[in-house]
Amino acid sequence: MNTYLARTGISLCIALLLPAVWAQNAPPVAAPNTATGAGITVDMGLTRLQLDAHGRLAALVDTASGRDMARKGSDFCRLQTEAGYLLPESATQAGDTVTFTFPGGITLVYRVTPGAGFSVWEVSDLKGLDMAKLESVRLCDLNVTGLPTLRTQLNAVASDENTVAVLATHINVHAVSVAGTNRGSNKQGVTHSFVRDRQQIKSGLQAARFTATSSLTTNDGYAMRGRALRTTQDLTGLKTIKLWVHGDGRGESLKVQLFDGKGGYRDDYIPITFTGWQEVVCEKPGLSTLDAAHVTHINFYYNSMPANQTVECCLDDVRAVLDTPQGVREVVLEDFEDPACDLWDAEGAFLRVETLKRYGILPAGFGIVACPNARLPEAMEAFQRAAGLPSPHPGGTWNKTSPWTKRSYLFITSFAEKDQDETIQWAQRGGFPMCLICDGSWNLNRGHYDINTVNFPDGLPALQRTAEKFRAAGIRVGMHFLAPSVYPQDPYVRPKPDPRLFKDARVPLAADVDAKVDFIPTDGPPPKEFPAEDGGYTGNGTFLQIDDELIQYGELRTEPPYGFGACTRGANQTVATAHAKDAAAQHLLRSYGYFLFDLDTTLADEVTGHVARTANAIKADMLYFDGSERLQGDHWYYNAKLHNLYYTKLDNKDTLLQGSSCSHFSWHVIARNASADGHGDVKGYLDERLPTLKWFENNLMPIDMGWYYVYAPEVTADQYDYILQKCLGFNASISVQTNPACLRTHPEMGPIFDLVNTYERLRLSGLVPAEVSKLLREPKREYRLLRSPLRLRRTVFGPWTDFAGDGAASMTFDIEPAAPGTRLGLQLRCGGLAAPGPAYRAADAVVLESFDDLAPYVGDPKNESAKIAVGQGGYAATSPGVTQEFTLVEGGKDGGKCASYTASGAGGWSCIGRRFDPPLDISKHQGIGLWLKGDGNGGKFKLQLRQDGNATDYYINNDFSEWRYIQLLRPEKPQPHVVDYAKIDYLLFYFNVLPAKTTVTCLIDDVKALMRLDEGTVESPELRVGERASAFPAVLKSGERLVYFPGEVPYVVPKDQGARRTLPAVADLAVEAKLSATVRLPAAPTGKASFRWVLDSPEELPLPDAALQTPLPAL
Repeated sequence: MNTYLARTGISLCIALLLPAVWAQNAPPVAAPNTATGAGITVDMGLTRLQLDAHGRLAALVDTASGRDMARKGSDFCRLQTEAGYLLPESATQAGDTVTFTFPGGITLVYRVTPGAGFSVWEVSDLKGLDMAKLESVRLCDLNVTGLPTLRTQLNAVASDENTVAVLATHINVHAVSVAGTNRGSNKQGVTHSFVRDRQQIKSGLQAARFTATSSLTTNDGYAMRGRALRTTQDLTGLKTIKLWVHGDGRGESLKVQLFDGKGGYRDDYIPITFTGWQEVVCEKPGLSTLDAAHVTHINFYYNSMPANQTVECCLDDVRAVLDTPQGVREVVLEDFEDPACDLWDAEGAFLRVETLKRYGILPAGFGIVACPNARLPEAMEAFQRAAGLPSPHPGGTWNKTSPWTKRSYLFITSFAEKDQDETIQWAQRGGFPMCLICDGSWNLNRGHYDINTVNFPDGLPALQRTAEKFRAAGIRVGMHFLAPSVYPQDPYVRPKPDPRLFKDARVPLAADVDAKVDFIPTDGPPPKEFPAEDGGYTGNGTFLQIDDELIQYGELRTEPPYGFGACTRGANQTVATAHAKDAAAQHLLRSYGYFLFDLDTTLADEVTGHVARTANAIKADMLYFDGSERLQGDHWYYNAKLHNLYYTKLDNKDTLLQGSSCSHFSWHVIARNASADGHGDVKGYLDERLPTLKWFENNLMPIDMGWYYVYAPEVTADQYDYILQKCLGFNASISVQTNPACLRTHPEMGPIFDLVNTYERLRLSGLVPAEVSKLLREPKREYRLLRSPLRLRRTVFGPWTDFAGDGAASMTFDIEPAAPGTRLGLQLRCGGLAAPGPAYRAADAVVLESFDDLAPYVGDPKNESAKIAVGQGGYAATSPGVTQEFTLVEGGKDGGKCASYTASGAGGWSCIGRRFDPPLDISKHQGIGLWLKGDGNGGKFKLQLRQDGNATDYYINNDFSEWRYIQLLRPEKPQPHVVDYAKIDYLLFYFNVLPAKTTVTCLIDDVKALMRLDEGTVESPELRVGERASAFPAVLKSGERLVYFPGEVPYVVPKDQGARRTLPAVADLAVEAKLSATVRLPAAPTGKASFRWVLDSPEELPLPDAALQTPLPAL
């Protein structure tokens, strides 16, 4: 047995018996010995895999062409023990069994099942060693060359002709693909290599030679090569980094970087001002934010590379020096002895699968799929069956090729059984064969997932009725839900939190605490997993669980006295109680505002079972696993585990499954992926996403363009026209999100749904010419769908631009033609009020507050507004850790005084109010008008009217910094209180959702109750090009939009659904060269006016009218 163990010389057998010897050293390598035998051949029909008698890769041959796709010589598998890495000494084959023998008589046995273009390798035996000492098993390491495209989710590489993939067959099998030629990174103009050096050696058998060349003219080039550590290292007590460096004396800066996988780094810089070998001791890092207890990566950089030069150093024996209670010790981070290390340059790509101790070494298995691209779908499907993997067939066809994945769906929110008839009509108009019901509609509480009886009065029978009625109308039914989450109001969380909720950190209490204190002392600084700020929707939250109490802290103290300050005790309706010293303060991780159930506990089975129970009862045709990307640990493992827990409980294993993210293993069950949540600048955002759609295609993942929302009236039909063009180009479905209220009111819902129907027919017809589809894949290339005949006409839309200032307004812009024959069009919309109108100035408007003085707030002993509103304080109150100030200042809207309201601190809320004595009678009011000047620092300003404990709330986002006139409409329904407006006794101002560590200030002036509502208007806009002008004789009211496409009759889109108002035709305005154009408003607008220009080009793409004659197929 020829064995190498780094820096010891003792035999492997002794090493296995003495693991403590190796605890402070990098895992060594046991090299293969000479073996006899013919090796291994696995005939997969379309390809043939060969290993030599040492268990090394010999060939991977495409049988049709004879081309070998393997890089010979790499070890097919390996073991990692506490003592080091073990490589095979021999490999033998007997029937369907392949056996690898390692030093010491250890054997790894596979049962191999070949098929057409694939083989399944299942570990049937692993013996000859103490399994407790086994850290990992690399089940397969396939080094493939000549296939340049990485298909990362499939753990595959591909060329134009072939694909080779190595796929996990169990959840605990980690698949990872590494491109040998794309390792590391460089500044543009820099190249580098990182190779084994067996000449310049300081320790062991080899060192690393790191070479980089800069073609830059400045001394700021950089190059980087790094890798994940074999296991996460606990380097608590880290003081220094030591390593041997053979310098070249050229002045570059060598950096050794440690990374903790969570955003923390330690950077140590070494000026290479010396030549030859030198042991370098790094004591003063340039950056030190590392969590030393959780080190995951090591990286090597060149920084400040000299211009137009090549630099080169050899590196060896990188160690961390720890100061521990047991004394000073060294831990080897990298000895550069592993020939399969991810640091080295390599040809082609490595397709790897392995099992890790922390997720279970066994069961273990994988599959190799190697075939021509044209045969890949059938080979993958057959591989799934042979391996016993999930293989859903929605509608009877494999999910990656099923017609179901090409059909669009309607995502309906705020939906109830009473809305069904209307929703069916709209779904049929849009050609949607599937309706996905949002989780907040069908369930009451995420966790127990009880049926929402407000929306479905009979509970589950009502939901079942709804599903059957959809299907009777030809519409399949799906269920949306937040797959890993538990709602804060769910019984799993309150009044007694379930111990199986996920916690990512804990720290013991330093002393006993009673039920009232708002500071929780801890024994040492809280770990980094405890965030300093809540973070809101995207944050990890600031909730602690101590025993059965939830506590939300407002301040994290990482200096003595350590602990959590500004605490809300008994948070989320739990019970505040005393806790003993050493009790664990545990951090409850939040994801999108929800808590997580621990996937490693029985709670995971319970929650997934609740969802599956309902899905099975209504025979759901689709499930959407939302929130699947923010989980408790490694995504590759927990995403797969999460999805599999749901899948295994479904009666219908052919359900169409979709999710917000997908892992290597869950790829088998996920039928398609969505490209984005479309909102805001949907065209621009989609353009940014288009290059990533190649990833979907490379991984055989059908594309869904969605979700795209139709809520706000600012959503326009041309946005959907553009999205649907990209759907046509990429053969992707679209998912449209809206609710029944918007179905009834949105002014362009009908045109949008008609567009969806038309494009769906075009896409499914197969009649659209390939050259048209190719053009539609280009970012920023936009058309308009026109009919009679069916065609696409090139159109360019300018950005929406707001008119500024008061009075008559005009805006001038420069434009140049997109092509010969270009004509200029216009869209203009009237938003909310820009200034108060007659209703605000009327004598019957009731002044609620003019801020002549602050006596009603601070000088009224009977003022208990805050105590009544929030149960604490008198006229004012704040959440813990927040301070507020309410003063009179100069600079009101009309030049006088106004109120200045400021709050700052740890995040939370504040309120202050005044009393009316006698109560005000504003029973006839229709709304509230006020002037408000924000500072744009975030949070929400709230105005509240109160009557004997009942309240009406108005929220205004603090996302602006100028004076704005705000008109607030009286609610049509209680919120939920019924307010008697004849007896208003309090007026309060609040800040809600205050951002942490931020000061927020708003100025408030002249608050009135309005007996009538003002309406913004924009009158008679004009579009001018030099002496030529097009006038539009229309009065636009708030929410209305003027639309003029050249050559077509102008029209006005109403605020709500209804007929469009047509206007007189206008003369075309040709754009023959670059020019300036002007939009003019002759009369001062009272509404907020904005416009965008439109360029119409004569370029047209013909589309097949015959596609519209073909009925959409049913699912």
